[in-house]
Amino acid sequence: MWHVRSGRPGIVVAASNQPVGGSEESKPQLVAPLWHTTLFVMFVLGISLFYALQSHRVGSSPSQRPSTFAVYTSALMFQTVSFLYVWFGIRRRHVRVMDLIRGRWDSPAQVGRDIAIAAGIWVVWVGLELLLRILLHAPNPQSVQQLFPHTSAEKFGWLAVSTVAGFCEELTFRGYLQQQFLAITGRMAPAILLQAAVFGFGHGYQGIRLISTICMYGVMFGLLAWWRRDLRSCMLAHAWTDAINIFVWGQRL
Repeated sequence: MWHVRSGRPGIVVAASNQPVGGSEESKPQLVAPLWHTTLFVMFVLGISLFYALQSHRVGSSPSQRPSTFAVYTSALMFQTVSFLYVWFGIRRRHVRVMDLIRGRWDSPAQVGRDIAIAAGIWVVWVGLELLLRILLHAPNPQSVQQLFPHTSAEKFGWLAVSTVAGFCEELTFRGYLQQQFLAITGRMAPAILLQAAVFGFGHGYQGIRLISTICMYGVMFGLLAWWRRDLRSCMLAHAWTDAINIFVWGQRL
């Protein structure tokens, strides 16, 4: 997928056509220090535990539930802090954000192709998600229902949250964390599974039953990032899924 090689004054991320795992010359390397990744995982899981406990406490006291805009604001703050933290870490290895995204659109045809892929992923995911919910009997917890927009202003607010989440979560999990786990393990399969596990348990406020669904979401997008060798389709599909599903199905994935 993405490999780091020594460059002029520092480290540069470069694409590789080598098989997963690559040769010795293309061995995946860290895009940020190990301590940085350790703290990032602790931060994600710690925030998830905090919101899970807060959701449990608020669930028994409806009068203490935050407003929808307060929930959206906290989500935007979390995404922003996560992005800035990753940006700070990769700069230490002279890696750019665009190196993790891997590529820009050069023609309308490329834009259309990525939109088509995003639409296809959404269709596949809706089917899988409905199947998992039936099998797990996992209704939306109160913490997820708080995300539902009702007014026009809240709907615009949710679109903003979905767009930011599509960019930031794909960059931090499929771009940064998956690359880190690839460098640590030397294999793509465990890298995808590990980032998906952190991603799933990072949404602990949605309840233990839905965590398995979200882990599957992380696996699917990890595979998409590996297949496409960039994050453009992932970001479009993620934002699309979050934005559309809450209006069509009344749920956020």
